[in-house]
Amino acid sequence: MSSKIRDTDKGYRATIKRIDGIGKANVTVGIHASDGAAKEGDGATVLDVAVWAEFGTDTEPERSWLRAWFEANREIGTKKLTEFLARVVAGKLTKKQALEQFGAWAQGGIQQRIADGIEPANAPSTIEQKGSSKPLINTGQFRASIHFKVDSK
Repeated sequence: MSSKIRDTDKGYRATIKRIDGIGKANVTVGIHASDGAAKEGDGATVLDVAVWAEFGTDTEPERSWLRAWFEANREIGTKKLTEFLARVVAGKLTKKQALEQFGAWAQGGIQQRIADGIEPANAPSTIEQKGSSKPLINTGQFRASIHFKVDSK
């Protein structure tokens, strides 16, 4: 007596295809090499300004624009990534679209953090020199150089 086996695919193969390699895809947010090489008004590169602000120097205090934003938004970021992944599994987004949406959210949040002002306040001599009390904003080039990039392999 022979028995027959029936294999009914109710979307498994399509789901696997959508999520295959998702762990290899990534998004980066910040100052990338192509943007970081540009010169600011004082001759320093955008990357120089980014590093000095993020970690501080001997004469400038730390004003974390990147690490502090991600730390403050860790919980909501994890939730957003989970929601995006669920939409990828459901076939509503591609991996690339999900990462682009997350990258755009993070980029906007970081730029808003800078626009809102990061403590500590500028020294009076700095305010006098640049004519503004807003830390990390002089020409706007630094903030505008923050981008996201997706590598979906």
